[in-house]
Amino acid sequence: MTAANQKTGEADAGVIISLSTTKEQITVMDKVRTDPRGKLRTARTEDEKADLREKIDNITRNINDRIKVTQDIISDYQKAKQDQTRA
Repeated sequence: MTAANQKTGEADAGVIISLSTTKEQITVMDKVRTDPRGKLRTARTEDEKADLREKIDNITRNINDRIKVTQDIISDYQKAKQDQTRA
């Protein structure tokens, strides 16, 4: 294997690992979000509902942040591949 191919393979593996980790993190956060959603249905006071909505919103923001990171990783990887093809 040439040095260039080895470097490309390492970059590919790094992207795959990063995406896999991000997917796992999003899955866990989504499961964590399920609990307050269930509690929201049975909340009795407006304060309790507001607290649960805030928790749900925070988790959702974290999920969206992870999705953005994933999109950035994919975009950077695709750009690097294009640059490599042009070289």
